[in-house]
Amino acid sequence: MKLQLTAELTEQSLTELLADLLPATINLDPLGVDSTRRWIRIEEPNHVDFVRDVGLRVRTSAALQWTAVGLAVPVTLRDVQLVLRPLVVTDERGPKLVLEPSIENADFRFMPNFVDEAISGRINAALATQGQMIGWHFGESLTHQVPLPANLSPVNSFNLGAGAFTVSVTDHAIVLKLEVTMGFSRLRPDPAT
Repeated sequence: MKLQLTAELTEQSLTELLADLLPATINLDPLGVDSTRRWIRIEEPNHVDFVRDVGLRVRTSAALQWTAVGLAVPVTLRDVQLVLRPLVVTDERGPKLVLEPSIENADFRFMPNFVDEAISGRINAALATQGQMIGWHFGESLTHQVPLPANLSPVNSFNLGAGAFTVSVTDHAIVLKLEVTMGFSRLRPDPAT
């Protein structure tokens, strides 16, 4: 048997989740590299809205440290626009839902545009790589086999599994649609036959 489940993440629910998450500091160097070299600290959001078919736009501020040629340069970004794009990706554990962050716009005052674009590009590449590390492996979370009592024959277990999963963005929410399969396994012989 298959069921379709739909969940909507509204502005209020996502704002609450972001309030729990932020402020947070993200190491922008590869794993294992000194985390004090390059990082960005994203502050609490001051505005959140949805961009249809794209994702969640978050306006905030940030602090950035960028080390180049051995010199650490701290930068305060008073106005930053981040976009969180919901994606379904697959890794060695199966499909998972991620919110891939990227800087859409940042106020790099006193820096030439080519430096601004170069740093934004490197930050976005680091955020994309690290954003893929965090996600919900919905297939694993929703796949269960529940044993049934031995005195119930010939049914052995109740099985739950995750099927097709889609994510979309409307003007007012991120919409998750998931197909769930349910059924029973009949592995024990039926003593009544």
